[in-house]
Amino acid sequence: MRSCVACRQSAPPRGLLRFVRGLDGAVALDVRGRLDGRGAYTCAQPGCLRRAREKGAFGHAFAAPVVFDDGFVERVPSVLRDEIVRGLALHRRAGRAVYGRDRVLEAAPQLSLLVLAEDGAANTRRDILEKAAGLAVHQGPAKATLGHVFGREAVAVVGVMDLGGATARLRDDLSRYGHFSASTGAPVAGGAPCDENKEGVEAPKESVVTQ
Repeated sequence: MRSCVACRQSAPPRGLLRFVRGLDGAVALDVRGRLDGRGAYTCAQPGCLRRAREKGAFGHAFAAPVVFDDGFVERVPSVLRDEIVRGLALHRRAGRAVYGRDRVLEAAPQLSLLVLAEDGAANTRRDILEKAAGLAVHQGPAKATLGHVFGREAVAVVGVMDLGGATARLRDDLSRYGHFSASTGAPVAGGAPCDENKEGVEAPKESVVTQ
């Protein structure tokens, strides 16, 4: 377990964001948690990350001066999005991912998780959620981004079959992306629980789709 340097809530490391300090003092996201050196963790919430930066929590955690690049907070979703694209592409190459409403529903018994595009149509989401009950559903990147993975112009829903550790990493990235993203239109599963309302910041919408 690790504690968020902003709100002090504890969660497994895979549900948090890990940051490291470079030799120049720059704080950078260690999305895979593999970089050397001391790590500082925050919840996968923009409010916690902003609070940690503004209140000096990173400098305290690293016991050293720190600096931040422009767009430090805003860059996090794009980093997580890139990791999601890599993870989905890996599953596609292994034959462990399907896309499109009909294919996803047909393969539902074999799926480990579903990914819904953050800009997908509301009726498509409702249909998938009703007919694929019991599966964890994650908010993913936009339809154009998901479509790029499969060589299509746009993809609204993706089903993922288990591929061991690769699926676990994808699930973690999706959970963090869904919690951090400004769009909360789709239910999100997993992720780090963080009561941002303690500091007056809106807490994320979170649910696991089961029936």
